[in-house]
Amino acid sequence: MLDIKFVRDNREFVIKSLNKRGYSVEFNDFLQLNERRLMLMRDTEELRGKRNNASQEIGRLKKSG
Repeated sequence: MLDIKFVRDNREFVIKSLNKRGYSVEFNDFLQLNERRLMLMRDTEELRGKRNNASQEIGRLKKSG
């Protein structure tokens, strides 16, 4: 399996290599899906941070009674 960063950085090489092997690739679809994946990963990390902050606040409130 190829690294996504390698595929992005070496687009023409990857397309030529896949074409030689008989594969047809819609590279724009790949790039759009990768951008969506990155966006979802950022959103996930942001939500995790909010959850962690809320958990810490709950812990502080429980301690203070």
